[in-house]
Amino acid sequence: MCSKSVYPESKRVGLGLLIRYDWRFGLLSHLYKYIPAVLIFLLSCASLQAGVGYDTAAGILPPVRLSLGDYLLHTFRGIPVYHLVRQNTDNAFILPALWLILNLYPTFLVGGYPLNDLHGYGQQILTRSGTRTRWWLSKICWNVSSVFVFYLVGYAVLLLYACVTGSPAFEATASVADHYFLSGTGTVPTAQWLPYALVLPFLTTAAVCLLQLCLSLFIRPILSYIAVVCLMVASSYFCTPLLIGNCSMLARGAFATAEGIPLMVSLFTLIGVIVLSILIGGIRFHRYDILNKA
Repeated sequence: MCSKSVYPESKRVGLGLLIRYDWRFGLLSHLYKYIPAVLIFLLSCASLQAGVGYDTAAGILPPVRLSLGDYLLHTFRGIPVYHLVRQNTDNAFILPALWLILNLYPTFLVGGYPLNDLHGYGQQILTRSGTRTRWWLSKICWNVSSVFVFYLVGYAVLLLYACVTGSPAFEATASVADHYFLSGTGTVPTAQWLPYALVLPFLTTAAVCLLQLCLSLFIRPILSYIAVVCLMVASSYFCTPLLIGNCSMLARGAFATAEGIPLMVSLFTLIGVIVLSILIGGIRFHRYDILNKA
């Protein structure tokens, strides 16, 4: 296939060449799969703009000019802390559909390529790399790069939408934050919530995708995907950093509620999951029966 033209047959493949191979055949050749990412973030922006427009017309909100900060808070809001023992209208559980799509679509993007690569020319690349460690680290870099591109596209959409419809400022509109995010958060300084919005969504999705990659070495890829779906749904019900989906919900951050998760706790938890997934996956891959599995 075309892969034979990438490297000479006699050339030993180093880590840098492996990463370029994965970027070319696992990322750049699949850029069309990021079109839904554009639509997802556009839908988030449009839903907030429509809701604010309706409430403004109804006299519920004063006329406002939505900012980039408003779109960030809305997109990565998630849902407030849910208490199973409090069954009332103020504590009704609503599945955070947008938040789930944001976190699960990237797992679809990265779910099949690594092991599928072993079915074809990837076996020769692995052999010529001289060590399984290089192949594994290359797939880690590809995985994280794919998630990074997803969020790069998403943040670009949010910024462009804010520039066209309102303001590119990070400062959130107090009345919009109180009404659409959480009551009482309209006066929270931008510096307190911005790191949650710019860092944790990417880190959470990267951790989930690497966990999925690690699990796929122990169980079938479809089962690893089901496992991370269950993880994210469970995160909606229970507020604990051990269910790492909570780390990307801004409504469950310490700046938003007394029951929320502090930024540093989320960072250490996510980095821990990332490191463990890389280490455990690497150990497993060194013992992985490639010929029988492929």
